[in-house]
Amino acid sequence: MPNILVALVFILAFGPSGETGFLDTPGVALGVAVADNLALVADEEAGLSVVDVSDPFRLQEVGFLDTSGLAYDLVAFGHLALLADHASGVWVVDFSDPRNPARVSSFRTPAFAYDVALFDNLALVAESFEGLRVIDLTIPTRPREVGFVDTPGLARGVTALGHLALVADFDSGLRVIDLAYPSGPREVSFLDTPGFAFAVATAGNLALVADFNHGLRVIDLAIPTQPREVGFIDTPGYAVGVTVLGSLALVSDGFEGVRVINLSVPARPREMGFLDAPGFAFDIDTLNHLALVATGVTGLRAIDVGASALTLEEKAFTSPGWQDRSLFVVSLLYWLVSSVTLLYTEVCNTESLALSIGAGLRPAPTPTNSGSERYTGLCTVGCYRGM
Repeated sequence: MPNILVALVFILAFGPSGETGFLDTPGVALGVAVADNLALVADEEAGLSVVDVSDPFRLQEVGFLDTSGLAYDLVAFGHLALLADHASGVWVVDFSDPRNPARVSSFRTPAFAYDVALFDNLALVAESFEGLRVIDLTIPTRPREVGFVDTPGLARGVTALGHLALVADFDSGLRVIDLAYPSGPREVSFLDTPGFAFAVATAGNLALVADFNHGLRVIDLAIPTQPREVGFIDTPGYAVGVTVLGSLALVSDGFEGVRVINLSVPARPREMGFLDAPGFAFDIDTLNHLALVATGVTGLRAIDVGASALTLEEKAFTSPGWQDRSLFVVSLLYWLVSSVTLLYTEVCNTESLALSIGAGLRPAPTPTNSGSERYTGLCTVGCYRGM
């Protein structure tokens, strides 16, 4: 009963979804990283957006930087941001003056850059069909490649765990790569997941894999050469992103918002509830008790989780988000229109068709091994330009 009362107070204070504020970005919000009171948004064709989130009820864009590619994801360190800019590789951006973020340097990768992580002074780039690329940022103005590993799948997400790089390799599961010698990285093990490994985060010695149509997989890496799945939980949507907040995993689950998963018992992860977010939840980062969610065509959403997921131990606080279902219909119609257009250029294979139900972006030409171009389905969940 006390939990239900807290939930009612939460709903009255913040509305059914717990959303405090939002910002409709000019592009398609695919990635987000928090730095102090700023949210850095990878806004696809609109580049980098710098958003002041000091007032969660009134998000305000204070600066932007148009990149030459398509901004997919990013990570912040100090006053610099590393931006995975698709065909333009990796950009190093100085946002010490938030109103005037500036390009410091860039490194053009041979293939599409989808995600980027940090390991000491190294940038780890998930580079689609080229695998993992290691770039030395000791001198930020002069990035240089020091090593790479070709993975068997489509490298879509990456993070670091100690001296290991963990790569979400789409249909080839999780790849574990030893970075003890950055100039000679080597794969030491892998674990094939049942779905499509889209993103990966860590909690202690655990790897948390957002496995698209197979929810969240919990993988024990206490022995890096012998990864083993110790738990999993299916989610109702499409798990494309994951971040950790204490003992919780926050899973970006497409049209099903952000699922709040309790990991206190890794073998039995359980859903405590969800945070409703209009649009398609691609990525999430946190600032104290504030969740900042990149939701594609509906921009950046701020959701207070302090009075909800961190307090309640049941689903009483969740909301059907009925007031936002119209956005789902609009996005779905947009996807259908795009799909009809796409049929003029190809008949999608089973995977690209099944995975093209996201935010409904335009198709994009992708070079094949033969050098010709093909269309491989809608670029909807942030990776299908490179399939």
